[in-house]
Amino acid sequence: CRTCFEFALIHESLESYYRLNTKLVMNVHLDIETLESMFPFEREVYYALTVEELEKKKNNAAPD
Repeated sequence: CRTCFEFALIHESLESYYRLNTKLVMNVHLDIETLESMFPFEREVYYALTVEELEKKKNNAAPD
């Protein structure tokens, strides 16, 4: 539904929408179709979890 899509983008710019999707495709290996079918908050949750996981890996790899 086009109206639903437009409403979903109210809180973020088109640039941030594509940046977030790109990061999720590259780091989580989600496909675009899956991302497009998600609600905006679902993408944000996956992104937050991805950032958290990457920070853990970075901290574990850092020499003491």
